[in-house]
Amino acid sequence: MAMTIFVTDEYAWTASFGLFEWVVEFLIEHVADQDAKAEFVTVLRDHHGSIDLRIVPAETRREILRLLREDLVPAIVSRFESDPLTRGHLETLTLIARDIEE
Repeated sequence: MAMTIFVTDEYAWTASFGLFEWVVEFLIEHVADQDAKAEFVTVLRDHHGSIDLRIVPAETRREILRLLREDLVPAIVSRFESDPLTRGHLETLTLIARDIEE
């Protein structure tokens, strides 16, 4: 089943549950907002089909976009070093974040 991270009205990133889970776990580890962390944990625990960044508080949204732009790629390369197709799909999320830099 495909899972989606809605970034803006124009951008959404869809992936298998495994890749979606990996990105959400990355966000849980790195985001400072405790409410966002709790929501992301619930999304994984209850297998919700998506995360909607359009509705998180502006400060948290900026932090998440910064994490996706700056910190996600090194984590991707470290985890998926020998899997260029997976790396490319995950890096698409970084490209989205860069395109809408706030």
